[in-house]
Parts: sequence; C-alpha cells; structure tokens
Amino acid sequence: MKWILTAPYPCMKQLDNDFWTLVRDKDKSLDFILSPANYSHDGSRYQSSIKDWKDYWLHATDAWTKAQENEAGIITEFPQLPVCAGIRKRLSMKSTPIVAWTFNLGALHGKHKKLLARSALKSINKFIVHSSAEIINYSQYLNLPASRFEFVPLHKPIMVPTATENNDAPFILAMGSANRDYAILLKAIKTLKYPLTIVASPHALSGLDIPTFVTVKSNLSLQECRTLVQKARINIVPIDNESTASGQVTVIEAMMYKKAVIATDTIGTRDYIINGQTGFLVRPRSEKALADSIELLWSNEKLRSEVASNAQEYVKTELNHQKATAHLIQILNATA
Repeated sequence: MKWILTAPYPCMKQLDNDFWTLVRDKDKSLDFILSPANYSHDGSRYQSSIKDWKDYWLHATDAWTKAQENEAGIITEFPQLPVCAGIRKRLSMKSTPIVAWTFNLGALHGKHKKLLARSALKSINKFIVHSSAEIINYSQYLNLPASRFEFVPLHKPIMVPTATENNDAPFILAMGSANRDYAILLKAIKTLKYPLTIVASPHALSGLDIPTFVTVKSNLSLQECRTLVQKARINIVPIDNESTASGQVTVIEAMMYKKAVIATDTIGTRDYIINGQTGFLVRPRSEKALADSIELLWSNEKLRSEVASNAQEYVKTELNHQKATAHLIQILNATA
C-alpha cells in the first residue's frame, strides 16, 4: 500500500527521518511518498492565521493530488492538515483512506468551530492520539465512534546529551507556550525565590507580573532549548488544559535527557509520568502542591537522581521508535 506522507515540516524534503524509514524497513509492503511543506509551521503561535490556513489547504491539495495519481492513502500530522484533507475527501466523494497521525486539537472550541471540525473530520478513517483520555473526549466532541481513535504513546529518538547540569548557578526551567499555567508557577516560585527561567512566546506570559529572579527567553532555536533542559536542575511543565493533551513533548524530552520533571496532573501527562517514580504530578491550579514538589526536589539530590534515572529508562524502553513503529504498521494495514 502506498501512503502520501504529509507533515508541516519544510525540512522534510526526502524520506530520511529515522522513524518513517524504520516503518518502511519493518514492512516492505508499505511505500511512502512525500508531500513536502513549502511553508513554516509555528507550533508556538496563539492561533493559525488566514495565510496559515491557505498554506495548509495548498499542502493538503498537493497530498490529495498525489494520492489520486498513485492510488495511495494519506497520512497527516497535527490537526490542520487532516481538516483540509478531510474537506477534500468529502468534496470528492472518494474513499481515499486518511490516517491522522499525531492528532491533537489543542482545545475543544465552541459551537461554530465544533461544527466545522465535525464536518471536516467526519471522513478521517483513523485518528492517532497520544493521550488515552483523548479517545473519549474527541469521540464526543467530533460525534464519532471511539473506534476511530487509537492511543499510541508519543515516541522520541534517544539523543546524545550535549550539556551538563549547571551546578555553579542552578536554576529551574519551564518551557512551552501552549496551554501553560505560568500564573500558578509564578505564584509558587515567589514563595521559594529559586531562580527560574521561562522559555515561551510573549502571549503565554501576557499580563503576568514577572519577579526579578525570573528570566524570560523567547525565539530560541531548538538546540538552545534542549541545552537549557540539560543544564536545569528541575524541569517544570505547568499546564492549564483538562480536555486535550498539552506539554507532552516537553515532558518526554526532559525525561529522555535524564532530568527530574514536575508536571501538572492532566490528561496529557498521566500516561507518561508515574508520580514519585518517573516524575512528579501536581494538582491543577494548586500553588501549594507545586511549591511543595519544587522544594522537595530542589534540596534532595538523591531523589532527583533516582527519579531522573527512572524517567530516562522509561523513555528508552517504552517510548522508542520500535514500539511506535509496530503500532503504526498495524494501523496502516488495517486501514488500507
């Protein structure tokens, strides 16, 4: 079966991604044809503009055309491309299979956006989500059977460390812009006064009072962000989102780099952190719970080391490409 691989990464001009080449090598019956992006996908922006949606539409159109020419299915990543591909499929009244890989709506929007999402995504054959709770949430929101959704744990390549913890000037790191609860984090850190670095877009911190011992950074490269993750004593992922998954990539990468992580207990983190073993989960919007966990880890090197080692081992054994590959191959062969 041929599949058109449609992801919003301008760098993906050829099939040299470790994951997709592994999928192809594991099942020789699968053949991938790229539909490369000719635009920049900014995952940290507040919302997609009209120009952004035009880019997604043109990209989905290219994928759709290639699918018809090659009698292939379509694999998309993120929510915008399956929306556009789903509309093309409904307009054409064809049965081209579409698998929405790495599907995450970001938020369950109100009436008008919900109706649009239900109409556009009705023709998607399979949604792959990275939070088990999203199966029910999306099924209800999109008015689709739960069988259309499948939970596959988010996977990451194991990267070689490029930096070590800054013991001379220790600090806490919080990173990310989507659905972050920096208001609670700042309240908690004000009581402790430990040095904190936040890496986020300006909109994520709008209206918040930033103490002098808090450093704010933005527009960093991916490598700069990963270096900060490794240098920090503790990584914190505060989340304000009870309906869709947020913060998973940030959590998993910190765990992969053998760092102690504190995250809000939400549907996006419960599948990945065993509280007290591979990280710490704290109650949503609880300043005290967050401050207590920070204090516990900041002053206890042995605990930090144990939790960080458990976290890294979990990522290596459970969130690797090999396990995700087996899941995807099964899904593609069942959908074709």
